[in-house]
Amino acid sequence: MSYYGPEFGGIDRGWYRISNEDNYAPGRDVIDKRWDVGCDAILINYVKKYGTFFSLYHDRIMREIDKRLGTSFKKEVRYYEYYLANRAFEIEETRRLWVESHNMALKKSYECPYCSKSHRLTETHPDILRSLGVPPSRCRTCNYVVSRYGEFWDEEIAKKVRGLMSRISRKRECEFCQKVYSLEKHIFSYESYGSKYVDCLYPNLFVSICPKCFGSVFRDYKRGAPRTRLARLYDLFKFTGEIPTQDFDRFVYLYRDHDSLMELLNIFRKLRTPHGYAAEFGGFFSALVQSGILPEGSRRMTIGTMVLARDGHLCLSLVEKEIDDYLFANRVPHDKEVGYPGSKMRTDWEIFGTSKRIFVEYFGLMGNPDYAAKAAIKIELAEASGIELIDIYPGDDWKEYFLPFIKEG
Repeated sequence: MSYYGPEFGGIDRGWYRISNEDNYAPGRDVIDKRWDVGCDAILINYVKKYGTFFSLYHDRIMREIDKRLGTSFKKEVRYYEYYLANRAFEIEETRRLWVESHNMALKKSYECPYCSKSHRLTETHPDILRSLGVPPSRCRTCNYVVSRYGEFWDEEIAKKVRGLMSRISRKRECEFCQKVYSLEKHIFSYESYGSKYVDCLYPNLFVSICPKCFGSVFRDYKRGAPRTRLARLYDLFKFTGEIPTQDFDRFVYLYRDHDSLMELLNIFRKLRTPHGYAAEFGGFFSALVQSGILPEGSRRMTIGTMVLARDGHLCLSLVEKEIDDYLFANRVPHDKEVGYPGSKMRTDWEIFGTSKRIFVEYFGLMGNPDYAAKAAIKIELAEASGIELIDIYPGDDWKEYFLPFIKEG
């Protein structure tokens, strides 16, 4: 049975119209009482426009019908898409258009530009056609890969993915165990331990590592003395230049060359898991302190490290402390956590001694959608209030931003 064909839901056998099942019959009766020729007109318009693929837009159709009738069928009726399909089959004009369009669509296929495979249009998942159009710009599997790496997607990654997906069934030799493997059945394999699991596909854009060896990279490696295990965690920090969090497997995504990824994977092979470090050293944050990665007196928060700056200001990350200490050392008058006018939101710093208000924000987690949304609101609030905003992002040479406020002598 095709989701797009006139047999959708057993319509051509009259199943939906005569069904007494609780999931379907009550909803059908509710809509029947209000449905009229105006509703038919809306449905006919979609079938004329999209043919057999009108069913992709059942949400949109129902919203138009609700707006016209003043109803809320879309919220109240389960499986209303069956009703729409049933009605489209009952109307002579739409049934004819639907059948003709479907018979034509059965003959059509498209080639995915990533994996170069041919896919039948009528066998493509509805969500893919809804989001990518008809025909879609890529198949379901390749769309998953593109979406998964969307956070750091660029032409280099796009080229790598196209190359890998076009030969996904080709045999490869693992650089760790020297056994031959294929990734074709492991595109959706997750073997790491973070909250956002790292998959086996990404490292294979740059190195050859089989799913079994990839999984063993993230095992809980307990060998060695406690001091040695802490030193290995420090080695990870020293190599990446980033403070490990409890999803430090994500560091895999930082690298785009063979040698760096191989070195990182070899570091991972001799690490305990985050849970292992936490269990052995009284918490993962405690392990970071004992390893020398974090200074004594730090305190781990949900999205940062709470630590005191030299002037006593409370900072929520080590970068914030570095900025605050720089302002203090250069005698730039400032205060911490000052409120935005008319809002409960607070800025990281306000700089004093100028003719206008100057706020400073360190936006360190823009990869987090909720955080990025709040950052956008802060930027709008500053603009609306006539506040000059100095916005700092990871990687910025932020010291130059403060040069106008540093007094010589």
